[in-house]
Amino acid sequence: MSLLAAFAGHGNLTTRAFSVTAQRSWQLRWSYACRAGRRGDSFRFRVATEGKRGGLLGPEIGQTGPSGHGVSVHEPDAARHYLVVRSTCAWTVQVTSG
Repeated sequence: MSLLAAFAGHGNLTTRAFSVTAQRSWQLRWSYACRAGRRGDSFRFRVATEGKRGGLLGPEIGQTGPSGHGVSVHEPDAARHYLVVRSTCAWTVQVTSG
């Protein structure tokens, strides 16, 4: 498995673009953690394709609650993508292939 990009933040952010290839599937490995005692905490993001009008890939990914993690798998495509993150918490996302 190869690490293509890694992002971390707190709150809303649009990431820099990252490249994937047409030869291998790629994954988004994400996690988030919120401060204790707050209601309505959430983490969600969408994948967008650089230079493509309305270029959102698939549904919004994420969940609500004090913390969580997950993996989403994406089909091979030779493109540059970026993430649009909406969160009330600290979060990390790793983009991997293989």
